[in-house]
Amino acid sequence: MKHDGGRRILLAALVVCLGLLVFLFARRSVDAQMQIERRHPRVNGDLYMTVDGDSVATIHGAGKLYDADVRAMLNSVGLHEDTVEDIIVGDRVTEICYNTFDGYDRLKSLKLGDRVARVAPGSLKNCPALEYLWFPEKLEDVGLDFLYMCKSCIIVTGGKASGLPELANVRTQKRILAGVDSHEALMAAIGDEALPAGVAKWWRQ
Repeated sequence: MKHDGGRRILLAALVVCLGLLVFLFARRSVDAQMQIERRHPRVNGDLYMTVDGDSVATIHGAGKLYDADVRAMLNSVGLHEDTVEDIIVGDRVTEICYNTFDGYDRLKSLKLGDRVARVAPGSLKNCPALEYLWFPEKLEDVGLDFLYMCKSCIIVTGGKASGLPELANVRTQKRILAGVDSHEALMAAIGDEALPAGVAKWWRQ
């Protein structure tokens, strides 16, 4: 009987310790999430931005991406449309709306997330420094003059070359590279051209 009592006390102590560990772990997770919220304020739902050591900005969250959203996110991480050079759009964004990246003077590379189905008219106009643009394979609609007043850029896609008629009329594109699914494949296609910092991270997310 004494042994049974001792076992019960030990079991109760173990249950209490386990409960305490679960509580502390949950508390740390909540605290970490709150720190992320403070560092990267959400805009328009759950959209937020992070920046790595090479100043590559990554947009996280789901839904449509508007001009005001991107500017607010850039401000939250100490960047500006006149300073950011590389942007990666996360895979839960579904649409790039009208004028979203209009006038980003120093933007060199932009990767659109794999779920982006529509790029609105004028969404990338007046980006004279743009060199590389990733088009997702599921893209269904490209607005007229989405690259208006941009310097010639290379459009890259991991799937087949898009049959969208709008692309045939894009005068500013340097060329379209299809079937590129890795950094090595891109380097093999372009040779010794220097890449913007963001492009090397397209496959490292």
